[in-house]
Amino acid sequence: MLKVLSDCENCFFLKEENGVQVGCHLNILDNIENKKLVNDKFYSFDKICMFFRSKDEPDWKYKTLEQGIELVNREMEFFRTGLVINFIKNHSLSALKETLDSIDNPSYIIVINDKPEYNKEIFEIIKLKISDLKRLHIVQIINQKEEYYLDEAFKFCRLGTFCYADCGAILPSNLNKKIVDFVFRKMNKLAYCDCGDYKLYSAKLFKVAGGNKQKLKEDGTIDSKNYLQRLQEQETNESKLIFTKEEFLNADINNNS
Repeated sequence: MLKVLSDCENCFFLKEENGVQVGCHLNILDNIENKKLVNDKFYSFDKICMFFRSKDEPDWKYKTLEQGIELVNREMEFFRTGLVINFIKNHSLSALKETLDSIDNPSYIIVINDKPEYNKEIFEIIKLKISDLKRLHIVQIINQKEEYYLDEAFKFCRLGTFCYADCGAILPSNLNKKIVDFVFRKMNKLAYCDCGDYKLYSAKLFKVAGGNKQKLKEDGTIDSKNYLQRLQEQETNESKLIFTKEEFLNADINNNS
């Protein structure tokens, strides 16, 4: 099961009355339908809450509520999604530049390539976007099926939401903010979103599901399903995992600030 449990116990933003949680000062709980009150004290839910801050942490122990809200909202402005580009889809350096120019400050860049003669020029282009070389990677594909390209690149992905784009895709300029609003504030459990020439993934859930490759099950049989098929098996009316481009881009967001 693709479950990721969080709870509000000891959170700085927990709103309580007589020792029992009655809400969240950031209104995050308003966006969670399936939450459970644990020990009649605090809520637990199958989501990842990026706003949890322990009230006992030295940096938070003496902050006022207003200071805390202002700080987390400012921190969210620094969120950056990871970017994985399929250069094999379009061996064009100018198209690569177009994709990179369309997104504001990705957290890291991974380029999937099958022609080593392009590697030097690819590297020169991507390092103009990110100066920290530890966050730049070129994954060389040799005799690999296209459905496994992302699995090869995933070893360099970091936790969080990342974008897998065809070379030449034009991404929304406000993609980072859209992800913060849709995933962090609205608490949508976005495991996969197909936006045509780019797709959004949850790195954590991609890892938990085992990606697209075959894997050995506990009973000794082989699971040959891909990532999307595994999500479809797990998705329920209460736990939506797969979203459309329209659902993601047209979501009505209240920033709870």
